[in-house]
Amino acid sequence: MTQEVSDSKIHFRCSKCQAKYSALPEQSGKKGICKNCGAQIKVPNPDSASSKAGDAAITVRRIWIPQTLASVMLAWALNPDNPYGYYILLRWVCCGVFAYLAYQAFDQEKQGWVWALGITALFYNPIFSVHLNRELWSIINVITIGIAGVSIFALRFEND
Repeated sequence: MTQEVSDSKIHFRCSKCQAKYSALPEQSGKKGICKNCGAQIKVPNPDSASSKAGDAAITVRRIWIPQTLASVMLAWALNPDNPYGYYILLRWVCCGVFAYLAYQAFDQEKQGWVWALGITALFYNPIFSVHLNRELWSIINVITIGIAGVSIFALRFEND
């Protein structure tokens, strides 16, 4: 649940549907039902609210690192002079990155992204390799760079 304290009110969100709520500090600890999705919500403690908002801000800054790593490696893979070992490393990195991102999408209940990122992870799976020619892999790498780039914005954690 993302939350912050401002103007003597505690601002927070439903952990299931991200509906926005605000409450007075003396209401901290009280429970209620989300008007949007029916989930149980609890007014957070105002002392912990500011530190949790800071944690969410750190998450927003770091969620782009895996996508950037995969995108740089995929762009470098377009160079035809790379040794075969580079492509093996690329498979391990991309499979791990996209599996991690699929988990993040699952955690955020973004089912379309879970499928897209999960299939991408399976496609780059180093254990059961998909064997294609260099030209087709170049096209797939460019598409995968696009998926990674768009996922930076689709999997953002909100901190307001």
